[in-house]
Amino acid sequence: FFPEWEMVELDSLQGAMSATPAREAYYRGEIQPNFFPQGTIDFLKAFQSTAIYQQLQEKYQQQDSSNLLE
Repeated sequence: FFPEWEMVELDSLQGAMSATPAREAYYRGEIQPNFFPQGTIDFLKAFQSTAIYQQLQEKYQQQDSSNLLE
């Protein structure tokens, strides 16, 4: 996240998968099965039940880009 930088979209990346929508969906509690193999989906589902995921989800919802404290 660099608000002072202008967004430059590259034609060469049009139609390519971007991690941003998948990550945003994940922090909303959704897992998009068309982006991931089953083993990854299983891991992501299990990770959603951890305290670290809950902290990351809260930071996402609050638009807090600071690092997690241990």
